[in-house]
Amino acid sequence: MASLVSTVSGKISELGVNYLTIELNGLGISAQITARHAAKLQLGTATTIYTNLTVREDSLTLYGFESSHQRDFFELLQTVTGVGPKLALSILSAADVADISRAIANEDLKRLQEIPGMGKKSAQRLVIDLKDKIKIKGGKLNEWQNQLTGALESLGYSAKESIKIADQVAKDFAANDVNSRGTSSSQEKNEINVSDALKLALQIAGRNKRG
Repeated sequence: MASLVSTVSGKISELGVNYLTIELNGLGISAQITARHAAKLQLGTATTIYTNLTVREDSLTLYGFESSHQRDFFELLQTVTGVGPKLALSILSAADVADISRAIANEDLKRLQEIPGMGKKSAQRLVIDLKDKIKIKGGKLNEWQNQLTGALESLGYSAKESIKIADQVAKDFAANDVNSRGTSSSQEKNEINVSDALKLALQIAGRNKRG
């Protein structure tokens, strides 16, 4: 659900393991954040968080994220039965969006169960409910696609965008036999050079943006 307030910017006046307070026009606005996010911040510095306001009968809780796609993934996680904001935040504290998406796509229950608070049944529900929503062809990623989505996300692309682009790259490699460049014809697609894949991915991203 979209919040009335989508971003908050200001100086950090309080910082804890999983929360911060931002000073804004004389007001202190507190938000719950992931431990991974908190570790990157410093007290007294300026920052911007992308927010989600969760409304309950007896409370209003603001959650803050480093990027809009992290916030969107936080909201997506909560579409799964049994996953509330507390568990969703714990999931994002334990791993980045790309890592979680790959685990879901590859039905990697072992990896998902490494997340604190995530049991086998919860991991199974994540896979069942979200596998199709993250739009990975066939629900599987080759190793080079795993590396490619991680590289794209580090460049600022969202998890969904990265996965979509990686799927397009796979289609282009298959259609144009790009795999033959720098590899033997007997090698499988999961051995595609990631550097070549990234170059093609950026070309595709540029075409998508222009389109």
